[in-house]
Amino acid sequence: MSSKKEGVDNNRLPAQLPPEDILRQMVQNQSEELQLRQQENDRNRELDQKNFDFSVKALAAQSDDRRDQREKSISFFKIRALFFLFVLAAVLLFFAWALKLGKDGLVADMIGDAMYLLGGAFGGYGFGKIRGARDALEKEQARYYDKDS
Repeated sequence: MSSKKEGVDNNRLPAQLPPEDILRQMVQNQSEELQLRQQENDRNRELDQKNFDFSVKALAAQSDDRRDQREKSISFFKIRALFFLFVLAAVLLFFAWALKLGKDGLVADMIGDAMYLLGGAFGGYGFGKIRGARDALEKEQARYYDKDS
């Protein structure tokens, strides 16, 4: 149903306009509303800028923390590597000294014992990794199923 069929013409002015003071009040209200919207937009821009500044500072702090963490990790790795190299050098020097003295049997026995120890160490490490992964999976599943109950 269009308005032309009902005999209403939207282009015509109403027969009687509202009083002038009401029109002025409407214009003034719209003007104040626009000013309030402008103030709201300004505040939103300020808030966005503050959030952006905070985010930049947070990322910079996180970057510094990660850099410090990487430096400590590298330092710790270097210390462990130097310790391992020192122990390896000491063992090799002991083997060389024993071979020089003609204690071939002692060196062979020590190498055999080291193989048993290393085999047990690697086996225990592998068992621990498998068990740790299984325990973590069981904990995750228990937490998931406890949520549903």
